[in-house]
Amino acid sequence: MKNLAKIMLVDDSEEFLFIYSEILKGEGFEVSVSQNGSKALEIMDSVNPDLLISDLQMPNMNGWEFIRAVKSKQVYRSLPIIVSSSELDVEESSRALGANAYCNKDAAFTTFVRLVNDVLAQSVAGPLPEQG
Repeated sequence: MKNLAKIMLVDDSEEFLFIYSEILKGEGFEVSVSQNGSKALEIMDSVNPDLLISDLQMPNMNGWEFIRAVKSKQVYRSLPIIVSSSELDVEESSRALGANAYCNKDAAFTTFVRLVNDVLAQSVAGPLPEQG
């Protein structure tokens, strides 16, 4: 079954881009990839992604700078973003920057796919109510 959501993966690891794009394509997503933030910014308008998944440590333009640049554009202010990184202790700071979620690169593929689906569902339905 084809999922119509378009996902952009931004990471300097060719291995990560290959593996995760194949996983997402297998789930029916349309996937675009870029190896750094500056290249991703160049193609974003033509890709028009529904979700952005970005690493933080990349050459030329790191993930922090890339997310800041994306969120500075009116058209992308509500674009959901998942930070995928092997860095520890960045979830809070990446959310403060505008990311919707964080996924450690060591997470199981099923966890990653579930997070992607959850973030996409929230972006369509709006934020989930606080549990309390």
